[in-house]
Amino acid sequence: MALLEYPKLRQIEAFPVETGQGKMICIKDSYGYCQSNVIVSPAAFFIIASFDGKHSVRDIQVKYTRQFGDILVSDRIKELINQMDEHFLLESEKFSELKRKTEEEFRKQEVRHSTTGNYPDKKEKLMERLREIFSLSDEEHGYEPVKGLIAPHIDYDRGEACYGKTYKFLKDMKVDLFVIFGTSHRDGKNLFILTEKDFETPLGRIKTDKELVRNLARSCTFDIFEDEILHKGEHSIELQVPFIQYLFGNNVEILPVLCTNFSGKIKNLPAEDEHFSIFIKSLKGLLKESNKKICFIAGADFSHVGFNFGDNFPLNRSLVKEIERKDLKTISHIEQMDSEGFYKSVKADEDFRKICGLPPVYALMSVIDAEKGKLISYDQWMDYNINSTVSFAGIRFY
Repeated sequence: MALLEYPKLRQIEAFPVETGQGKMICIKDSYGYCQSNVIVSPAAFFIIASFDGKHSVRDIQVKYTRQFGDILVSDRIKELINQMDEHFLLESEKFSELKRKTEEEFRKQEVRHSTTGNYPDKKEKLMERLREIFSLSDEEHGYEPVKGLIAPHIDYDRGEACYGKTYKFLKDMKVDLFVIFGTSHRDGKNLFILTEKDFETPLGRIKTDKELVRNLARSCTFDIFEDEILHKGEHSIELQVPFIQYLFGNNVEILPVLCTNFSGKIKNLPAEDEHFSIFIKSLKGLLKESNKKICFIAGADFSHVGFNFGDNFPLNRSLVKEIERKDLKTISHIEQMDSEGFYKSVKADEDFRKICGLPPVYALMSVIDAEKGKLISYDQWMDYNINSTVSFAGIRFY
């Protein structure tokens, strides 16, 4: 009864698409429990967006009439409720059962399999694609060893040049363990989420340092595995792994660390938060004790502005240049190893730029023993047709 009377939508992503019926809205599950998308009309999406668990069917009818001036019959609302529930997009018993089964299956797996679909699924084709990416950087090699990198997590097609210029700095280095901080695009209960699972791509299986993960779990006052399921569909770490495999084979280990949104968890500075401090202190201590050659990577994009990211204003070249100016100011704090300045620079515009790489970059800066950073490449992907832009950068630390 509560589902039909007070439907509650789960976290979704919605974006416009062109169809034979004109402009429609595509809805997908933000957490990836349901792989299929739902296409609805803008009017239907207006109704669905009111499924917040607080508005009754009657409330939604009144809201719709005020907006469009038409009468909305309750059967139409119930039809949409059932459609959303069939696709596991509502908080319901049907979804709860799917969630339980999905998490149980993932826990049993030893390997976290490739899921992004953002690169070729065959070894030979992926190797060829990576060779192409590295060939885009025509700079002569002669780089000094780095202690860490910030690399994009945008797809390879849009970020290829930045990826190539950034990962070239790892060539010829000696590394035993890569600590990879990734952005969790789905929010979890705790600041950090770990997994013991090895990562598999078309280039093979790269091992996770399970002993390190278990030692971290013992030293933390929160459950680092609580939202482990979020590793399943997250691309920010996975997209770094093929570059490591291309350069080092599968003879190194990784520590995959998902970093969740600081909002709602951090009151002031992350460094002042108890859970953040305990995790970083424990990680630094365990890495020092290991005597391994360590390299840190943050899979992080920068600004996300436009219709695709919830903004309703037009995107123009002046605004894009302003975003670049602010991004480069933020990056200057990273180069100076000023983590507090970096954090405040991002927060200064009240999250207008929606920098999804804030948590992994801040975590990397907190644990790495580096004197300074240096910008390698900065770029923006822009699509004025869908009124959206994403910026990303490559940064090295030494």
